[in-house]
Amino acid sequence: MKALLITLIVSMVVVGCISSTSTSTSTPVMTGAYSSLDVSDADVQVCANYAVSTQVPSGTVMLVEVLEAQRQVVAGMNYKLKLSILRRGIPETATTVVWSKLDGSKEVTSFESIR
Repeated sequence: MKALLITLIVSMVVVGCISSTSTSTSTPVMTGAYSSLDVSDADVQVCANYAVSTQVPSGTVMLVEVLEAQRQVVAGMNYKLKLSILRRGIPETATTVVWSKLDGSKEVTSFESIR
């Protein structure tokens, strides 16, 4: 348990240091809370495209644009996104959370859409 706590603290410090050296013009990252992020941010676009690519059946969902973006420092980074998508040609709004892990991999932890 102690090792897990130490790992979590070190991870938060490392991610915070990396984030603080970024040249991004977004709002500073607040550990534990979501903070607003520019929708044109490269990481936002990567996560939005990743989330859409995980929808089944493959190829039935297309990203139109990212409407809103927020991030949260965790063991890595959570990106909470509001997306404009087309599902089988029908416009929808979707909300998703993509966990960008410390090892660089990603996982969609939620994806909900509304017509």
